[in-house]
Amino acid sequence: MKLDKQKKVLECLECGKYKVIEGVLYTYNKGNDYWKRKVPTIPNSGYKQHIIFNSKRGAKGVKVSVYEHQLVWIYYNGVYDPALQIDHINRNKLDNRIENLRPVDAVKQADNRGKIGCKVDYKPCREKEIKRIIELHQDGRNYSNISRFMGVSRITVMYIIKKYLNNEVFKWLNNMTYEEFINK
Repeated sequence: MKLDKQKKVLECLECGKYKVIEGVLYTYNKGNDYWKRKVPTIPNSGYKQHIIFNSKRGAKGVKVSVYEHQLVWIYYNGVYDPALQIDHINRNKLDNRIENLRPVDAVKQADNRGKIGCKVDYKPCREKEIKRIIELHQDGRNYSNISRFMGVSRITVMYIIKKYLNNEVFKWLNNMTYEEFINK
């Protein structure tokens, strides 16, 4: 998020109209003197989004559309380096508790996505499916094509091919290494 937008968000939060409790944004209802949970919109990105504004009216009023995880980070820690992104540690886009958020660069965020994705998306396959995936890979098909054809995730295909290239799966399926099989 750009620095000027972060400053606008901070200005809106400092007006006393908003507060964050357990990663959820609340707004103050002046007429009835209580804090009410602000209902977010959830666009296609899957992140909770709010439109917030300061209490000033007219030309000096500030209105900002912001994702809730960014808003929570700014509420507790102030502005952050615009080169960084706010990352959900557990990869749950709806879990905006401050202990689940951290500022990271794009590379670190991508590493987090891949590490968790392998654990979540990998589906154990039967021996017959593994052999078929290996055959399709030997025929020159790419991971996406194999995953669509076999009805498994691309991560599963990548995992099996990686194991196969390390000879672990091939040895397990054929009781010999890939090199021994080729030379046979």
